[in-house]
Amino acid sequence: GNADGLSRLPLPVKHQDTAQTEIFYFEHVENTPITATQIKKATRVDPVLSQVMDLVMHGKYRQTSPVSHNFVTYMSRRTKVSIQSGCLLWGRRVIIPPPLTSQMLEQLHSGHCGIVRMKEIAQSYFWWPGLDSAIEEKARA
Repeated sequence: GNADGLSRLPLPVKHQDTAQTEIFYFEHVENTPITATQIKKATRVDPVLSQVMDLVMHGKYRQTSPVSHNFVTYMSRRTKVSIQSGCLLWGRRVIIPPPLTSQMLEQLHSGHCGIVRMKEIAQSYFWWPGLDSAIEEKARA
C-alpha cells in the first residue's frame, strides 16, 4: 500500500538522561567488594583527590602543598571529570583512590581473564593514574 509522508517520519527520540546512564555505570561499582561509600570516603581524605574534588565543585582548589605529579595528571583530564554520589568520575569511569587500587587490582585479577580482558573491564568502569601498567604488573605476578 501507499504510505503518506507522516507515517514515514521517524518517531521522536527520547534522550536518555545522562544521570541515569551514570547511575547504570555506578551500580557496577556497587556490585564489587569495594563500595561507592568506601570510594567516597577514601576520595575525601586523599590529599590529591580532595583537591580535584574542590576544582570540580568550585572551579578552583586550595593549594596546601606543592602540586604533585598526580594532580597534574588529573588537571589534564579536568574537562571530563565530574562528581557522582561523592565520587569522582572521569567520563563514565569511577576514579579509584590510591588506598583502594590494590584491592581493585586483586578483584580484577581474581577473574583469571588475562591482561587484555582485565584492561577492557577496567577501562569500562574505573580509572586511576598508571592503571594499565598496574594491570600488566599484576597479571605477570
